[in-house]
Amino acid sequence: NSVGDISRCGSSNKFGRRHQWMQMKNSFSDSTPTPEIDRDAHFWGLTSNSNKVSKATSKGGPIDIPTIDLSALAGDADQVNRVTQDIHQACQEWGFFKVVGHGIPDAVIQDTYAVTRDFFLQPKDVKQKVKRSEDNARGWFDDEFTKQTRDWKEGFDFGHKPHPELDDEHPDNRCMDGCNRWPATPPQFKGQLQQYYDTVHHLAVILTEIIAVGLGGDKSFFKDKFDKHTSFLRLNYYPTCSDSKTLGVNPHKDAGFLTILSQDSVAALQVFHDGEWINVQPEPGAFIINVGDMCQVMSNDVYLAPLHRVLSNTSKDRISMPFFYNPNYDADAVPIPSSVAPKYRPVNWGEFRSKRFEGDYSDKGTEVQITHYLL
Repeated sequence: NSVGDISRCGSSNKFGRRHQWMQMKNSFSDSTPTPEIDRDAHFWGLTSNSNKVSKATSKGGPIDIPTIDLSALAGDADQVNRVTQDIHQACQEWGFFKVVGHGIPDAVIQDTYAVTRDFFLQPKDVKQKVKRSEDNARGWFDDEFTKQTRDWKEGFDFGHKPHPELDDEHPDNRCMDGCNRWPATPPQFKGQLQQYYDTVHHLAVILTEIIAVGLGGDKSFFKDKFDKHTSFLRLNYYPTCSDSKTLGVNPHKDAGFLTILSQDSVAALQVFHDGEWINVQPEPGAFIINVGDMCQVMSNDVYLAPLHRVLSNTSKDRISMPFFYNPNYDADAVPIPSSVAPKYRPVNWGEFRSKRFEGDYSDKGTEVQITHYLL
């Protein structure tokens, strides 16, 4: 697979990332035509209810996504099975759920919030020193587009380091996303984020095993798709905004397999469900989990990656920390074997990821969606 060849971590490509994108763009445009599908479906990446998005309103009241206690995984077979079934049902009905009893110490979470806030409250010229660029997706940014509209936020990304014993900028640690770049201040920033990253990655592995069993497979069914995973952690800072109609992040679906989100006490996240926008209420100590596009493909639409967005706030700033659990660059997402015919042709993660990242810098063109891969 030529896409896998040029996207390996540590590969040497003198033409750089832009050359990789152009090759992938050509590969995508020359691929097998997809079935006829309406323009809204391709824009939102939805296989149902796409015509309701533009008219949807926020649903008030006590409706919230399910909360699942993972501490039962330490129990007997019946308790483990109940957790598996609860997660399976939540992925089918919502694509969103919360987990508590996950075992990650609150001190780790709170210390990570503290260094995150310290970083973002620094002067812009300090953060600019680690600004991400078109040839390196990692670092600080304040200019991201979602659905061709600029988001009202700042962010900082860092990701998987294939060779922890080597420097971040060593050629063997440079991959399609680039390489990690770290600010000089706060001094404890790097160490704290790496500790947090390791803890949520472990949780992602556990959840992926549960999902595999829920779909009828062995818990290790997806293991070979993630043995060289390309996951990354994003820190989001949403400053106050005088216009409440401005969105912190515009409606979108996550591209990868699974997202593990920690959000502070400011309610802003909404999920599109049954034609309405539902508030995802903050819950102390809970992580919010959502299905991504690759999970939808691998489940053959048993699970649906949900459209979601983030509101702005006129009086309070907000911090959130999503961990995106992503497959190997050269992994092909294919539907899990079942009695139902596959709905998708193979989706190469490296190709898909590159096309999505390219759209982060632009307000033009068509963003790649899994609907482009429907059979």
